[in-house]
Amino acid sequence: MKKNILILSLVAIELLVVSFILFKKVPITVIKNELAEQPVGEITQDIKISQTVRHSKFNFDTMEIKFATYNRENSTNIHMVLYMNNKKMKETLLDSSKINDNEFYTFNLPNILLNENDVMRIDLYSDDATPGDALTLWTSNGDALDGELSKNGEVMNGDLNVKFGREGYKFEQLVYMLNRLPVSIFISIPLIVILIVSLNLLIIQLVRKVKLLGS
Repeated sequence: MKKNILILSLVAIELLVVSFILFKKVPITVIKNELAEQPVGEITQDIKISQTVRHSKFNFDTMEIKFATYNRENSTNIHMVLYMNNKKMKETLLDSSKINDNEFYTFNLPNILLNENDVMRIDLYSDDATPGDALTLWTSNGDALDGELSKNGEVMNGDLNVKFGREGYKFEQLVYMLNRLPVSIFISIPLIVILIVSLNLLIIQLVRKVKLLGS
């Protein structure tokens, strides 16, 4: 009897551990460009930086952008405006004195779904920044996102150093990581099947042990 109870307890613990791992809430980065290779220059009153983003399909509620302060404390403001198909979704006015040098700043957003034919645009500009008192942004040297980076409407080489994310389950994060591999479809689908089968086998094992105890 004690042996059966021990086995049941171990199976139950195993199920709880698997469930905790797969269904634990974690931050998920759904698309990103982390290549900080060159700054765009000071974002003064006469400068507007824009980044468009297209993607097959993803949803997000946070956006992180990497700023630089030139290792000084600036006192001006900077606007961030997010558009979806030219519709304004979010506008934030940042105090540049609150921005840390060479660090990502997180913008909390409403949950946004980007579909296949949608175009998202991020505008960053300042009303009062002057040379010597302005922020800049980090970008990659080459294309890292499906979109365009521009300065005052002129297309630039590279893309904004930006990350989009949301809260999700651990198994979603694993599948997303696998989907970034060239053979994603051959890995992620079998992985999901294996996880489901494993859970079912554990449940069957638990039921059998209960039946044995009852007989």
